Amino acid sequence: DATAGKPIYVAFCGKCHTLLAAGSKGTLGPNLDNDKINFNCVVSAVEQGVGGIQAEYILRFITFNEVYDVAKYVMAVRQKGGTSGESCGINTN
Repeated sequence: DATAGKPIYVAFCGKCHTLLAAGSKGTLGPNLDNDKINFNCVVSAVEQGVGGIQAEYILRFITFNEVYDVAKYVMAVRQKGGTSGESCGINTN
């Protein structure tokens, strides 16, 4: 449920990531409006981390279904056409 993903994103993800629709301007992690990502990439990044950065502390507070809600939210609201940055090693074409 993408709608349920927004408050979770704001509480846990926006501190590190930029996402215009959420009003987040974090700079530690990738800009989710600009980077080339897909649903699986978002889920994988939260569950396993990317580039040595782990988001596993989040998993102490949210369920796996909520991870999927966050990924649905990010994919629904992000600015389309991102082509730069990490792709989590997943083909996003």
